[in-house]
Amino acid sequence: MKILKFICLFVFLVDLNAKDINYGLLPNFIFSTPKEARLSLEIWAAEMKKSANLDIKVKIYEEESELLSDYKKGKIQIATFPASVYFPNKKSILKDTRQLYTFALDNNNNKFIQYYLIKNKKSKMKLNDLKEKNIYFKTSERSAKLWLDYLMLKKYNKKYQSIFTNEFSLKRQSSIVYKVYFKKYNYAVVPKVIYDTIVEMNPQISRKVEIIATSEPIFISLLGVVNNNLPIEDYKKLISMILDKEYADLRKEAFEV
Repeated sequence: MKILKFICLFVFLVDLNAKDINYGLLPNFIFSTPKEARLSLEIWAAEMKKSANLDIKVKIYEEESELLSDYKKGKIQIATFPASVYFPNKKSILKDTRQLYTFALDNNNNKFIQYYLIKNKKSKMKLNDLKEKNIYFKTSERSAKLWLDYLMLKKYNKKYQSIFTNEFSLKRQSSIVYKVYFKKYNYAVVPKVIYDTIVEMNPQISRKVEIIATSEPIFISLLGVVNNNLPIEDYKKLISMILDKEYADLRKEAFEV
C-alpha cells in the first residue's frame, strides 16, 4: 500500500514546472546546528526530487529579518517561521501568503504544544524560597519562557527571572531532562510530548523527576506559509503533498532524516 501511495504521488507531481521552489527557514528553532539543518534538508530535498520530481532549493537563514524580507519580496515560495517570529509579524506575512499550515508534533496529529515544569524529587524547597535554583530551557524555545513567566506572575506576582537564580539554555531536550534528574536544585520547562517520550525510553527518570505544573495545550511551535507568487497549479499540487493525509507516510519518511 505504501508503495502504491508513493507511485501515485510521483505521477501526481511529475508534471510540475521545472523551475525551483525556494524554501527558507531559521535552523536554530528546529535543529541543533546550521550544519545539521543543511545536511538534513539537503537529504530531504534530494528525496523530494527523486520521488516526486519536485525541485526544492533550501536556504538557511541566520537572521529573522532577512527571512521575513525575502518572503515579502517573493524570493522564497515556502517558509517555516517559529511562532515567536510569526505572531509579531502576522499581518505583514499574511499579505503575501496563499496558505498557512501548522505541523503535527507526534503520531496523534497534535499541533499544539503542552509544557511541563519539572523538578528533582529530592528538592524540598518551594519555588519562592530564597535559595539558589536553576531553570533550563531549550535554546530558542521562547513560548516555554512565556508560559513560565505567566505561571510565576500568577502564583507569586513575580517574573520567573526573580524566582530562579540562574537561567540556562541547551540545544537538546534530553539534556535538559537529565540536568533535572542529576541535580536537585535544577528545574526545567519541556514539552509534554518530549518528556513523555524520554520517560517511555527510560522509566527511571520518573523515579527522580516530578511534574509540578502543566500548561494548557495552546502553544504553536512552527508555522508554514506558501507565498502568493507560487503558480496556482504548483500550489495545488504542493499543498496536497503537505496537507493530504493520503501522503502522510511519504512526508514522514522525507522529514525523518
